[in-house]
Amino acid sequence: MSQSIDTRVQEFYTRTWRSIMDLLQSEKAYDNIICDTLNKSVYIGNITEDTLVLVCRNFLSKEIVKDRNNPKIEIYAARVLNSPVPFKVEAIEESEYLKQFADEEDEEEPDYIRHWEDHVSPEFTFDNFVVGNSNRQAQLAALGCAYNPGAYFNPLFIYGDSGLGKTHLLHAIGNYIKKQDASKRVLYLPTGDLTSQYIDSTKQKGFSTQELMDKLKSVDVLLLDDIQFLAGKEKTGTFFFQIYNSLVSNHKQIILTSDTSPFDMNNIDIEDRLVSRFSSGLTVTITSPEFETRLEILKMKVREQASYSDRPPIDDDSLAYIAANSTGDVRKLEGMLNQYMFYQIQYSDSDEKTVLKEIVKQDLADQSLDCTKIIRAVGDYYHLTKQQLVSKSRAANIVTARHMAMYLCRKELDEPFNKIGNFFNRSDHTTVMSACKKMESKIKTDANYRKAMQEIEERLR
Repeated sequence: MSQSIDTRVQEFYTRTWRSIMDLLQSEKAYDNIICDTLNKSVYIGNITEDTLVLVCRNFLSKEIVKDRNNPKIEIYAARVLNSPVPFKVEAIEESEYLKQFADEEDEEEPDYIRHWEDHVSPEFTFDNFVVGNSNRQAQLAALGCAYNPGAYFNPLFIYGDSGLGKTHLLHAIGNYIKKQDASKRVLYLPTGDLTSQYIDSTKQKGFSTQELMDKLKSVDVLLLDDIQFLAGKEKTGTFFFQIYNSLVSNHKQIILTSDTSPFDMNNIDIEDRLVSRFSSGLTVTITSPEFETRLEILKMKVREQASYSDRPPIDDDSLAYIAANSTGDVRKLEGMLNQYMFYQIQYSDSDEKTVLKEIVKQDLADQSLDCTKIIRAVGDYYHLTKQQLVSKSRAANIVTARHMAMYLCRKELDEPFNKIGNFFNRSDHTTVMSACKKMESKIKTDANYRKAMQEIEERLR
């Protein structure tokens, strides 16, 4: 088969022809001699919407394929390719087929193209991503990009605190696209790796800078994780700017994740022109999962564990207890579940309620209240990230949440104003004093503020 066709397309054609032949043989559409001839001397040269081009190495195989009185290949091709109507089949001699590539440059594809590594983990899919109010918008946007890359939201920017499922969604997008279209070139890349690869390229370690740029420009879908780590990396940012423009102008899909909204990135030393482009597509957020989502995550993890181990079953009441007493990110939730499973095995004679209380007690000991936890709880309530709360942004919703967080740090922890200011990147303690006074006044006079404070405090208990 011609090397001028993408390697992955060739593999798809080979699998398709093999499936067609398997059907022809299993249903005895041809006798064994004919099937053997087709197997050895025919391969797929091209597939269009309604036509299958078969390349024939000899006269006999071409005559079999061309036999209009016996259109078996057309019928079985339609079955394999899920077409409601039979395919048209064209037979072409191999010598004639290869002529169309004669004028192309006889240049071997780079090694990274022939042996493409997408770094997409098969472990994370849309099927095992639990959807709730905290992440529904992000999941829908991710699925839209996966369904039709480059058509809807470009770039898609997903932000939220660590451990909430942003990376899971990136891999889910990659896995969905690979399953739907094997010819798509997908690449998952942490931003830290992008920086390392760029630095290495400038030192002639591995790829040259131009080769690295060519590689990244060749992708159909770029999944770039933790884009906030471009902060302060001016040269890497300039390098990525060129790649970004090339991909978007060619309708290639870009999905970015960050712990910071693109609208707040000016505060973390990322070039304005990059920030502008990040915010030009669709921006969605993920917040900490609510109880129902936490419970569903635990149930899914238990089902996954049961599929490949003989661990004791866990009843729904125990899972509900863990979900109700866990706060924070999904990783911590999974950690509590794993700890419970460990106790089940090691201390099988122990009372289950005692074990659960001990696990929750340990988790709470690790979660003694501090400014960081208050900031996170306030951020979850207002659907903002920690980075937004401690930023310099003057957006009204962020200012309200920031003042609430400062007030609660003072009320719950009795921290000095200057120490609270340090958590919010404020050097002037009078800023915190003013914020606390304003919030105290609003809580006294406005029922909505009182309700918000009470609900946040409930989350902190």
